[in-house]
Amino acid sequence: MKEKNSKTGGGCLMTSLKIMGFFLLFSLILVFGWIAGIIWLIFFRKKMDSEPKKQMKYTIAISTASIISFAIFIVYVVFAPPTPTKLELVSEYKESELDVDTDYVINVNFEPKDASLRLVTYEIDNPLLATITSSEDNPAQLTLHTKQAGTVNIVAKYSDVESNTLTFHIIAPEPAPEPVVKEEENTVQEDDTTYPDSINGIDVSFSESVNNDVTGSWRLARVATTTSTEEYALDYYKAFFKDDDEVHVIVNFTLNTTAILNVFGDTISLDIHEYVDKEEHDASALGGGLLLASYGINKETGTIEELVDDDTEQEIEANSQPVDTNEQSSDVQETAETSSQATESSTNETNTAQMVWIDDTGKKYHRKSTCSNMSDPYQVEISTAEGRGYGPCKKCYR
Repeated sequence: MKEKNSKTGGGCLMTSLKIMGFFLLFSLILVFGWIAGIIWLIFFRKKMDSEPKKQMKYTIAISTASIISFAIFIVYVVFAPPTPTKLELVSEYKESELDVDTDYVINVNFEPKDASLRLVTYEIDNPLLATITSSEDNPAQLTLHTKQAGTVNIVAKYSDVESNTLTFHIIAPEPAPEPVVKEEENTVQEDDTTYPDSINGIDVSFSESVNNDVTGSWRLARVATTTSTEEYALDYYKAFFKDDDEVHVIVNFTLNTTAILNVFGDTISLDIHEYVDKEEHDASALGGGLLLASYGINKETGTIEELVDDDTEQEIEANSQPVDTNEQSSDVQETAETSSQATESSTNETNTAQMVWIDDTGKKYHRKSTCSNMSDPYQVEISTAEGRGYGPCKKCYR
């Protein structure tokens, strides 16, 4: 079966060659047949003198064919367009980086203007990289089709006339980026790959989110240790803080404390509160217990400074004074004073509800003058603070 196909293909090729040869021979006879006719009339006509009728018949036929061939030759020579004497290839894409599998236009400038470009050939040094074809409607316009990356040179030629050489750089397209696979919404990120499981020998259960946290800045850690938070606060900061804008809460179930860590410049602010049952389940409840102590820790030196505000001092001083339970009048008086102080406190709170504490070095306003270890704090209205560009403290306003 294969041999039959091979023979069939070979036969078609031979037939095509024979047809092309016939037309080529016919064209040559039409244009240059008159030369052969003249040669026959001069040199071979006399050989037929013995047959006058046959000689006359051949003489008339060959003479007629020669006259027709000569007329065609005259028309071809006189009316045929001239051949180009100058060729120039022009393209705005030369020396540029071309994309693969794209078409680009090349123009052919030539002289004389009425010359024919039918016999002009266009050579490309590496046909594997690109191909070049001329337009049927406009032979002076070429199309360069790029196939592979590399550098190609193109030149036009006709007889001994040769054009300039155009150079093109074909580049391969950049590989498409790998598709990003979106994680499922319910996928829980494993913190073990980012955060340590323990610090200073203390096991830490860490979470990057807190329920009902509207700021997205709160982080929660759960521990069970007898070590005070201020002793390992700096190491905790280095291990778990990714950004100084974060607020971290450490719940210690052994000491029943809730520690809140904020960062202000070079200082880590640490407030320790009494733990309120299940407060770790709601961001709005964290730090709601009684404030036990406040510390400022230098991030560079690790120096720990305990901070005591005026309210804490008064509470400690009041609790340290003895109470005479035997005198009922004292109890009544104390009750009255307490009621009076509560009323006064309520009145003051109403009057100063719009007042906040700020300093000239920070950008946050606070409820308390002792919050965040401010330098020379003073009170202004909250609208004034916001007008100066101050924002609410994440520790005071949650």
